[in-house]
Amino acid sequence: MYRRDILLKVPLDGRQHRGQPVATDMEYPILASLCRFGRIVALPQPLRNSRSVATSAACRDMERFSKFDHFCLAFKMRLTLVKIALRVSAPAKEKLKLLAVVLGNFTRAHLGQVPRFMECLKELRREAANLHAVCDERLLLIQNLSKELKRKEDLVASLQAQLNQRSPSAERP
Repeated sequence: MYRRDILLKVPLDGRQHRGQPVATDMEYPILASLCRFGRIVALPQPLRNSRSVATSAACRDMERFSKFDHFCLAFKMRLTLVKIALRVSAPAKEKLKLLAVVLGNFTRAHLGQVPRFMECLKELRREAANLHAVCDERLLLIQNLSKELKRKEDLVASLQAQLNQRSPSAERP
């Protein structure tokens, strides 16, 4: 718990990504700023999970944004945490430890998972390769259909010419 006067000193700005409000990780900059005024004690995992709601704005963010959007959001948040850590007034040794932890976030994935950025990139490349293959397949189909259409148009023109030769006086549409 924090006192109101301390909470008033901490920016509670919302985040936006691609013009849309984002709730994901909104507590990080708030808590990081609050740590300048005193110790923060983490809630035990069971208490944190009991507050998790599948219909929350953060859960909706997880569904509506792509993996690349999540990568960008996580990167921006890490930069924000570096800026906050740089503003902390602490002895040099403590500040270096803090910066080491904050900079270490760049080597970890969101929520402590193993970094999956390369996996996401590989997945996107596979999807692009599949799309290229489908495009090539459809282009070949279009080219074959165009040739078939040309043959049929030539056949119609040939039959029309033969019909006109047999009865030149008769007008045919």
